[in-house]
Amino acid sequence: MKKKFLSLKLLSLILLLCYFVILPSPLTAKSVDAESKPSNYYTPLNGYFYQLDRKMTDSVDSLEAWVKLPVSSFGGTLFNEYGKNYVWEIDIYGRLGFTWGNEAVHTFSDSANLADGLWHHVALVRTNTEFTYYLDGEVEGVYNAETSANTMPYTYNIGSSNLYNNSVPLEGYIKQVTIYEGAITQEQVQSDMNNTDINADTANARLLANWNLGAYWTQRFVNSTAPNSPIAELHSFDKFIEADYSFGEYDYTFAIFPDIQIMTNFNPERLNNQIQWLVDNKEELNVQFAMFVGDLSDYGQREYLYERAASAMSRLDNKIPYCFVPGNHDYDDNANTRSQVYFNTHFPYSKHSQLPGFGGAYEEGSMANTYYTFEVGDGIKYLVINLEYKPRLSVLRWANIVAEAHPDHRIIMETHSYLTNAGEFSGGANVANEGNGGKTIFSEFMVKHPNVFFGVGGHENNDEPVHRVEYGVHGNKITSMLCDVQVSTFNGEGALDVFMLVHVNEKNKTMNFMYYSPMHNKVYNVQGQFQLSFADPLNPTIGK
Repeated sequence: MKKKFLSLKLLSLILLLCYFVILPSPLTAKSVDAESKPSNYYTPLNGYFYQLDRKMTDSVDSLEAWVKLPVSSFGGTLFNEYGKNYVWEIDIYGRLGFTWGNEAVHTFSDSANLADGLWHHVALVRTNTEFTYYLDGEVEGVYNAETSANTMPYTYNIGSSNLYNNSVPLEGYIKQVTIYEGAITQEQVQSDMNNTDINADTANARLLANWNLGAYWTQRFVNSTAPNSPIAELHSFDKFIEADYSFGEYDYTFAIFPDIQIMTNFNPERLNNQIQWLVDNKEELNVQFAMFVGDLSDYGQREYLYERAASAMSRLDNKIPYCFVPGNHDYDDNANTRSQVYFNTHFPYSKHSQLPGFGGAYEEGSMANTYYTFEVGDGIKYLVINLEYKPRLSVLRWANIVAEAHPDHRIIMETHSYLTNAGEFSGGANVANEGNGGKTIFSEFMVKHPNVFFGVGGHENNDEPVHRVEYGVHGNKITSMLCDVQVSTFNGEGALDVFMLVHVNEKNKTMNFMYYSPMHNKVYNVQGQFQLSFADPLNPTIGK
């Protein structure tokens, strides 16, 4: 009887030890992950990452991050510049590595394995001659290399390298990222480990940004605690999501079709279905007009592609007013000259000048440069000026004359080459050395008129819309956008039927953008749906 009692006592002691030793205590669990897991959250593990809303103009010399990798993690990208020239990453063995342009590529091969299911603070600090890796505040490795600043014309990503869908997401979690220009000290690394609200420069380095993303990502947009820093915007890749109409009611819709060239070439039936869907849903969405940003054909010298594009677009005839511009693939020799025999044959002036909204053209007989007027709701007037690919200066002078003649219209400018992937205005020249890009379009036309409020183009492949806000000489706000989803042309299923629906709320002065696919009945990427305000007291056609 006594022996049995001792056995039970021993068993109780073992169970008690299991509770305190084998199982994590509540205090230990909290220190590893202080945030409770929400019911719905985003992570690189299921295809999400953050992209900065603008490029960095300063060298990212010191980077710190809190990371947690499952034991089975294969690593992935921690932080990188869009073009993959500068990358901070973790390899399949849980070791920190980096790429610094063409000057240095290194993995700290003797360092500890980060894939242990715990949160770790990692920091990589660069001077001109060496990189120092700090793990949880202590020196973990040093690599010597002569290097220079890493300023690049691209944006940075957190948690994935998203270049033309060749994404390498981090198989793990990131809850804070801090970046400096200049080399921070070990003391600063240790100080930052215990600080979520990092907002000041150090003696040796200038703070560029600090984003508190949370142990589980739940925010679409994350502001830096440092002033005047880029915003981290949640993105996804290879992913269709349900449309979000939480923004409320809207008054009317207009549509923007990115370059349709891939559908025209490889899946014309999908293009037909896409345009027919817009026609079928005209009443429900209150669609007022549609715009095509060019590259209607995929090869300028193949006439049958123009025929396909024209046939698909004709479904809109006398149903939904529409306008279009030629892209570089809509010239007979792909824009080595301005010859447009096929374009003018299949998009004839004689037809389109008689369709609703047509106002005039730079050159009678050609649809390369036109303007349209649309009136919606209670007297709201739009003027859409459509400019050829890399327009000539004479065309820009014509556009100014048209704009001046319509002071009571909100002006939208549509052209093919306008913004780049990096959100910069495109360059000029090309097309017989007389072409002008987005930079000149903006400076010689857009900024001059108080009623200009929106400009859009395609041409540059990007999985997501890119936009920027500038101001005209009258102080009016001008939103510019790149809309071209050719990055996802094939994606394992042929050309995607993604286009932009713009839902306008006049009372709130908001435009709700939705990169929509009729085939999937979903929105392409979480970043493909967002809201912008166009309220502008300095634009006489808009107001507060």
